[in-house]
Amino acid sequence: MVLVIAFLLIWKGGMNPSANPGLGSFAYVTRGDLPVTVEETGEVKAEKSKVIANDISWPVVIKEVIPDGTIVKPDETIVQFECKELLDAIDRQELDVSGAENQYIQASKNLELRIQELANNVERAEQDLLVARDNLRRYCEGEWPIRQGDAESEVDLAKVELTLAEDKLAFMVRANEDPELNSPYSKNEITTEQLRVKRRKQALHKAQSQREMLKKYDHPRRLKAFEWSVVEAQAALDRAKLQQATEQKSAEHNAETKRRQLEMKKKKLDELLKDREKLTVKAEATGLVVYDLGRRRFADVTVEVGEKIERRQQIMIIPDLTTLEVRTQVYEAVIDQVKEGLKAFIKLDSRPGEVFTGKVRKVRALPDSQNRWLNPDVKYFRIRVKFDEDQEMEGVRPGGGATVELVLDQLKDVLHVPVAAVFSQQEKRYCWRVNGGTAHRVTVEIGKMNSTDVEIRSGLNEGDCVLLSEPQGAVTDAAEPAGGT
Repeated sequence: MVLVIAFLLIWKGGMNPSANPGLGSFAYVTRGDLPVTVEETGEVKAEKSKVIANDISWPVVIKEVIPDGTIVKPDETIVQFECKELLDAIDRQELDVSGAENQYIQASKNLELRIQELANNVERAEQDLLVARDNLRRYCEGEWPIRQGDAESEVDLAKVELTLAEDKLAFMVRANEDPELNSPYSKNEITTEQLRVKRRKQALHKAQSQREMLKKYDHPRRLKAFEWSVVEAQAALDRAKLQQATEQKSAEHNAETKRRQLEMKKKKLDELLKDREKLTVKAEATGLVVYDLGRRRFADVTVEVGEKIERRQQIMIIPDLTTLEVRTQVYEAVIDQVKEGLKAFIKLDSRPGEVFTGKVRKVRALPDSQNRWLNPDVKYFRIRVKFDEDQEMEGVRPGGGATVELVLDQLKDVLHVPVAAVFSQQEKRYCWRVNGGTAHRVTVEIGKMNSTDVEIRSGLNEGDCVLLSEPQGAVTDAAEPAGGT
């Protein structure tokens, strides 16, 4: 046993670079588990922040304000403004709304009355048309046939009476001419009968004339009058319907205009009332009060009671402390391994000795443009790491420094050496392995790495001694056996 130990000591001594102090620092190839991580520094930020500003249309004066740096809770009052112009505008607008409501009510009532009135006009016109049509039909089917029959009867009666009178006169004349009868009728009787015949002829002529006048003049005139009455009644109905359509539409338009005016005034009043609500600003979530005026032109403004704040002027920012995250960056070489949801360990400068957990929340698709100008050969991708819930975050504030360690993989039972032991030449990787007090360059194949160690897939064996820096005057024997895993 003593001999074996002595042999091992001699063998190790042969590999130990301490036998040749000019070779520098060294390390051994070891086998074991290798966590593949990447560690970067970053800054704590709040994903969400609320900007507190004067969001109304008038300048305001700060009535109350919470001190800078205060941590506020949800619904806690942050700042109280006051604005006399706004309150006066609300009073005026309320009067305008009241007047507009009265005008709208009046227009609505007028619309109802006008609709009923126009409907009545149309109904009367329809009734007048029915009456005119009935009068025309009554004349054509009743009155005109009766009057025509009466005229014909008058003519017929006059003819009969004339015939009778003529026959009687003829008889009296014949009787007087008969010698046997000895002139039974006197001259006066004959003259009287002649006058009666003459009157009967005149009566017949009159009846015939009246009949002709009735047919030629009276009937066409009365028929035309009744037909014209129908036409006028139809025109009156059309006018009533047109008036109903136009005036009702005008009344409806007037009522609609009043309604819209009322809505516009109510909307304006609602906006003013919402502005009045904005005079009191409350916290929406747990946050940190940070006085921030936002623009340089407000450099002469201070956030304090009595200070006048112009429209849209920012006075502070409230980072939401429930949305804290760490913003950092990673090299292009490992960006493909960084995915959303990847586990991370976080160390905060403000809480030394504590380790927080989190997950990658967002990975930018393109490299950072600022670093591209500073160092075009090295590309960084920005990432955001969100803290896991149910962790005690008291005292953690935005702007603090942090270190993020991303766990990319967990290799089991692999060979690995310190990162400093691997060197590059063009596309090849190599190590300086010490053998017999002399360093030889050995080509190696590397795998994944973390901030301190790198996986060796081929080229070295467990227990090999490798240098951590380039030796001076070292032998570079390309033919030397590379070793293996």
